[in-house]
Amino acid sequence: MNMNNFKAKNINSSRAILCVLAVLLCIASIVSFLPNTNYVEANMKNQSATELFFSAVYKLESSKNVTCKFEADLKVLGTQKVYATKMFDGTTHFNENHLNGIKNYASRIYCKNGSDAVTSIKGTDISKGKANFNGKVTHYTLKEYADKFGISPNSFMPYVISSATISSASDVKHLSNGGAKFTITLHPQMATKNYAKNLKELSGLSEPNFKSIVLTIELSPDGNFKKVENVEEFSMKVMGLSKNVVLDGVTTFDFDTKVSFPAM
Repeated sequence: MNMNNFKAKNINSSRAILCVLAVLLCIASIVSFLPNTNYVEANMKNQSATELFFSAVYKLESSKNVTCKFEADLKVLGTQKVYATKMFDGTTHFNENHLNGIKNYASRIYCKNGSDAVTSIKGTDISKGKANFNGKVTHYTLKEYADKFGISPNSFMPYVISSATISSASDVKHLSNGGAKFTITLHPQMATKNYAKNLKELSGLSEPNFKSIVLTIELSPDGNFKKVENVEEFSMKVMGLSKNVVLDGVTTFDFDTKVSFPAM
């Protein structure tokens, strides 16, 4: 046997073994950094309600696939029904809003991620959360839309969220499914700077003066929002008279189902 060939084969075999070991070590290191449900649950148990809330807001606003569905009773001169859907598929933000009661209103909003263009389509034949979207089409810049409606179409939270806008937080209740539940009370003026303008525009009434906002929040085991119940109390002028108003709503969140919304 040629000794040079023998040495070359041994060297090649050793190199191959080292390459395999390197790949296995790389895979092991990657697996060790993959999200672990048990780790997330254990970590959730060490966080306060405020910390869990901020984390869930960050997860929501940075998600590339999410559907939020909101339904509420707006109690003023009877009960007005409010329905809203917000979706993001990683490319386009889609919003659909309905108000049924004193004023009937419906709209669809489209805004591509990273774009300054917002397209709004008004609904017609509005009834109980349903409408035909063949009405007036209006184009805005992001700034124009925010100036008029208060809230950016790219944002999922209607409130201003910061350490300064949280008045209080409850203890965290850890659920048997690995999730968590707690209550957050927001500062009624500081947290609603943009939201107040939004309610004024959608309701056709005066800008509300908020007195209280309480959020009861349920998180799934991965720390994402599962459900948020909001009870808001405010006053607003209706036909020239100041009225006390209660908005009682629920938002549900879906991060798993592939987002699909009507084409523009």
